[in-house]
Amino acid sequence: VYYTEAINRIDNKLRADVQYNDDGTYEILWDDVAYKAVHGVDQVHPSVADIEAMHTTVKAEMDALAYQGKRQEEYPSIEDVTVALAEKAEGDSTMWDEITAKRQAIKIKYPKG
Repeated sequence: VYYTEAINRIDNKLRADVQYNDDGTYEILWDDVAYKAVHGVDQVHPSVADIEAMHTTVKAEMDALAYQGKRQEEYPSIEDVTVALAEKAEGDSTMWDEITAKRQAIKIKYPKG
């Protein structure tokens, strides 16, 4: 999901379409008016190598952050955390201790980077 969104953001800024030829090659068809409106009249179009490098960079950044989405799916709900905090404030830390242990296990399961 993150990678696709990032690529779409890049594509929206490029203001170009890719045309795939029958011989396996491809060309970039620039929308010069839109591109210059976004980036300025004097801005030079990036080369295919520049675009591929940016796609590689974005993919690496998104892959490095993938743990966040995986953790979020398994973390306790905000409602559970709220109840656990309220119970802890009232003197019963059982639920809070369970949530803390669960979060630590998830962090170990999905380490950063």
